[in-house]
Formats: sequence, structure tokens, C-alpha cells
Amino acid sequence: MSHAGISPVASLYSSQLSGNIFAMSSRGSKGNSSPEKPYHLAVIIGRFEPFHAGHGLLLNKAVMVADRVLILIGSSYLPRTIKNPFTYQERAFMVREYCEQHKIDLDRVVTVPLRDNLYSDAAWEKQVQDIVSEHQGAVFNFGPIRTCIVGHKKDESSYYLDRFPQWDFVDVEEFRLPGLDATNVRNLLFTNKDSIALLQGVVPDSTFELLTDFVKTEAYERLVREYTADKAYKALWATAPFPPVFVTTDAVVSKAGHVLMVRRKEAPGEGLWALPGGFLDINQDLLRLLRPRALRGDESRSTAGGP
Repeated sequence: MSHAGISPVASLYSSQLSGNIFAMSSRGSKGNSSPEKPYHLAVIIGRFEPFHAGHGLLLNKAVMVADRVLILIGSSYLPRTIKNPFTYQERAFMVREYCEQHKIDLDRVVTVPLRDNLYSDAAWEKQVQDIVSEHQGAVFNFGPIRTCIVGHKKDESSYYLDRFPQWDFVDVEEFRLPGLDATNVRNLLFTNKDSIALLQGVVPDSTFELLTDFVKTEAYERLVREYTADKAYKALWATAPFPPVFVTTDAVVSKAGHVLMVRRKEAPGEGLWALPGGFLDINQDLLRLLRPRALRGDESRSTAGGP
């Protein structure tokens, strides 16, 4: 699969992430499956935010049952947020380092970025199937290709594992370890960076080293501010007698082939480009919101070129 359209992401700690160390492609010639493996290809899908010990169990299982492993890394084209704090390159780096530390042959492991399709499961599923099909054709010169998807159905968020009935599902029961959850890792990471030592053993050594460097960056400090603001905002409405409903809207203002963009001053998305807009106040008319308030200069303004 060609990645020519991927925008380069500048590393915040280039000494660690320099060079083309993320291109973990299958090197060597095409060949037949080794007889001892039940599958030719194992597919793993995840966000790996960050890559923790449970993900290591998935990878260990995949290399045990298949000749090749294709890891699809979701949310690869999004900016840093408290839910997705790491770039695709950083997460691919975590995978590579885990493989090297655990003597997993990198010729057998491939990582590919995966784009989110928030409003169409069908489009997302087709994307996954297209990537897997392209990989099968590029690596194997025989058929049929025995393929499995490796994962663990921990909760409703794992529904995607049932979306590919053409592949066998290989469950990793060992994944059921108390507290082994990327959300818990991120919560600890953003609550107190001095508590990062508690993550040793929860994440591989290679991931721990990357996290140790990450908490020294401005990107981390911005995400801490966003995490704190998010908690405070949720606490503000925690005692509401009914679930609050918020209405927001954005304005698309175009002129001469340009679209108006604003750089956000506050969390969420501090420093990121966005369309102008905001919350609709009580008794406020929708068109009134779009006309004056959102365009008055609450944020610094600029234009992004293009049609």
C-alpha cells in the first residue's frame, strides 16, 4: 500500500524517532507458508494509545499462529488529543521496539495507518478489507490465503471484530488482566507525570521509555491542560438532574477559493485549526450565532488556501 499521501509528522524528540524506522514492510521474496503455522496471515486492529502489555499479548499470539502479521493502526490521521495522544509514527515505533526487544522477526510484521470513518462502518470495513487484500497479493504468491483476525472482545467497543466473518477469529484470553486498559494508562499519564513509574510493567520497556520522553514535551503539557479542562467541565454537569443536551454549530465561510479557519485558544484542541463556531446559548437563534459572534475574532483568524 502506498503512503505517498501521508503528511510528514515532525517528531518532538527526533533523536529517538529519526530516520525511516517506521517502515516495517515485509522484506524478501514471496513464499509459501511454513507448515507448522495454522494461518498465513494474522490481522490485528487497534489504536495502541499507547501500546501496552495487553497489545503485546495480541502480537505474541499473532506471530505464534501465522507466518505474517499485519497491524492496522487506527486514528492515524488525527491531531493529538487526550484520547489519541500519539502519532501514527510514534505508535509504529512502539510496535517495532517491542518486536526487537522480544526477538520477533521484523520481516514478519507490517504496520499500516488506518483512517477513521466516523459516520460509516461500511466505509471503514471496506478500507480494512482493501488493505488486507492488497497485502495478501503483495506478499503471497499462492492461494487460498488462510487469514485470521487476532483480538479480544472486552466490551461493546470490540464490535468490529465480528465485522469480518471471512476471517477466523483468534481470541486472546490472557488479555483479561485487571486494569489492563489504555484508557487507564492515559488517565494516569495525564493526572500526574511524576506517577509515570507506576506504568512500568503495564507497558513494555520500549513504550515506557517513549512515555518518559513524551512527558517532557510541550505537546504533553497541552494535553494535560485539555485533560484538566475536560474533567472540570464534566464535573460541572455531574449533578444535573437530567442529561444535558448541547447544541453547537460551525460556519463555513469561503471566498476567492479560500476557507476561513481559526486557531483555537483554549481546550479542547488548543492550538489546532478549526472552523469558526461555538455553542448555541439558551434562547439564541441559530443564524444569529453564525453571523456575528463566531466571526468577531474570539480566536485569531487566518485563511487556509484551497478550494
